[in-house]
Amino acid sequence: MLVVLRYLGEEAPEQFIETAYSFGANGLLQTPLSIKLLHRAVQQNGQAWPKGRFDLFSSATKALAVENNDDYEGKRRLSAERRLALAGRISLVMLLSGAEHVWRSNKGKDDAGVDPRRLVDADELGVEISELSDVLDSSLFKGEGRRFEPMHRTIAEFLAARTLARTVLGMDSEAAFPLSRAIALARSNLKCNTFLV
Repeated sequence: MLVVLRYLGEEAPEQFIETAYSFGANGLLQTPLSIKLLHRAVQQNGQAWPKGRFDLFSSATKALAVENNDDYEGKRRLSAERRLALAGRISLVMLLSGAEHVWRSNKGKDDAGVDPRRLVDADELGVEISELSDVLDSSLFKGEGRRFEPMHRTIAEFLAARTLARTVLGMDSEAAFPLSRAIALARSNLKCNTFLV
């Protein structure tokens, strides 16, 4: 961690790490890429840490959702906001169902190498396959080929909570749902097509 932060030009890397831990953002210190994105999120705020944990996670997840990969240059991609909305939807389904991975394959779950109950089939998410691929191939998730998981559980929890809150509040043109009804719908219907943004 210290080496990466020094490479990024952080003058006080130890303090940066302590502050990240105080925000509960230790999940963003797991890989060089996530450290870089967290550092960028703080820098974009004028070298000052956001005022609270919500602001920090909002800024960090947005940085994870923005695609700066030259391999995708000129290709049509989802907006960062759309990616975040879909990642929140996927995370909510995963957390409520107890799944640890999204299984994106035509092969049976028995070929996954993990307990099939810990997998949610991509087609159970109610997300169009091209959009799902775009989200799973972003920095919000990690994995290759067939099996994907959120970049870190804290990121998944934040995005899921944000999705649930938007469902309950009725954002944009969506109708608001009572919290108990939103949770019941999510638990009873993995596809969640009826109410999740």
